[in-house]
Amino acid sequence: MTPTTVPSGRTVNVVANERKPGSSKEVKVVKSDTSVAIFWEEAPLVIATLLDTGTVSLRADLRPIGINLYDDADGLHIGNAHFRSSTFSRAAVAFQLG
Repeated sequence: MTPTTVPSGRTVNVVANERKPGSSKEVKVVKSDTSVAIFWEEAPLVIATLLDTGTVSLRADLRPIGINLYDDADGLHIGNAHFRSSTFSRAAVAFQLG
């Protein structure tokens, strides 16, 4: 769930790959057996794909909802921080909003 203090007022509440009450109407969730994507209107916010039992590929761009968190070919950008060549392992949460 996005923090209630996001200046854009855009609320995303997705739990266990399901859109929950409190989400803005623009939030869409599309899922398959091995992947899930969360969209704001037509802009993908998060795309997660299970590669094997211990590996998930995650693409994120939360800028459409007013949070400066995204990844690109150069690394992961969170606010003014930039993570390059970083690996998260055995992590239930790699980053948390709020």
